[in-house]
Amino acid sequence: MKIGVLTFHKSHNYGAFLQCYCLTHFLTERGYDVEIIDFNNIAPSGYSIKWSRNPIKCYHMIKRYRMFNKQQSILRLSSPEIISGDSEELREYVYGKYDLIIAGSDEIWRLAGGFRDTPNVYWLPGDMHCRKMAYAISSRGDFSTLNEKQREGVRNCLKDFSFISLRDRYSKEQIQTMTDKKVHLCCDPTFLYDLRGDKEKGRQLLHNKYGVDSSKHIIGIMGMEPEVVKALKKSLGNSISIVSLYDYNAGIVNALDLTPFEWIDAIAALDFMFTNYFHGMCFAIQNNTPFCAIDRREQIIERGKMYDLLDIYDMLDRFFTRNDADYVSKAIECFNNSESSVDFSSTVLELKKTAEPFVNYLNKMEQKS
Repeated sequence: MKIGVLTFHKSHNYGAFLQCYCLTHFLTERGYDVEIIDFNNIAPSGYSIKWSRNPIKCYHMIKRYRMFNKQQSILRLSSPEIISGDSEELREYVYGKYDLIIAGSDEIWRLAGGFRDTPNVYWLPGDMHCRKMAYAISSRGDFSTLNEKQREGVRNCLKDFSFISLRDRYSKEQIQTMTDKKVHLCCDPTFLYDLRGDKEKGRQLLHNKYGVDSSKHIIGIMGMEPEVVKALKKSLGNSISIVSLYDYNAGIVNALDLTPFEWIDAIAALDFMFTNYFHGMCFAIQNNTPFCAIDRREQIIERGKMYDLLDIYDMLDRFFTRNDADYVSKAIECFNNSESSVDFSSTVLELKKTAEPFVNYLNKMEQKS
């Protein structure tokens, strides 16, 4: 069975790259002929350099941009690349080419303006002469805000999907209001494929390439605002080494051009991680790295992916939000109270189990073909 995967594979962030890598390798190891549909929207988010007036920050961003472009060669992509925002062009490109197209993971059904108008190409509108599935998508939007034309468009798209799954409960509930079909809750694909880091390799990498003092406790940060970093340094003192693993932060070590697989090794090497990013949290869990997650975007925290996963698996003591005036001090207290070693393996196993309906459906498709 030939499968095409449509997602944000070219977005220059670790989560987008690795969720795509893990899903395709998970399917390939089960004997499927899989490739990523090399679709690039005209105005995709995260595919270009975000310029800054700070020349040092720009230098780091350019290095990261080039690294992600180079890493594209690791992914099995369809040919030729298609660059378009037109659903009909995508339909013509894939028509009859696959037995199945899987949309997802990532926030490809997010409700927003611009290229994410609803429905858009990531809803796979139209007859593509193949089956369609949705795996572990997020929407992060209230579907009651859509006008009737948009709602009808979404309903018509969902009619064509033979299997629908979302990766958080809020998105699942919203999509369920748009269809009579069963909507499943499945884990992010980064939990499907065993892609764990090497702790010692990661510590050597951070020391040799970035000068991190590996004799100290190494604290990783992802997405922390400057005031948070200053508070961490002031509170935790010189007994630790702080390294940024995604965003530029002045006054600390910035390891911003790690390859996705080096990034996983680096997370495995950490003694603790503070993260604003969902996939930073996911790989901390997979690598048994103590962490706390700080949601800086959600006004209604129950709608957030980080909150949802931690709530389901009884780890909300590791979750904080910027809506809380004391979130910085609480995050530092979480670090101070954290055990030196943790074991999240049972959580990872439970997450993997949520993919069973997806795997079972693929098996049924294979038997019928």
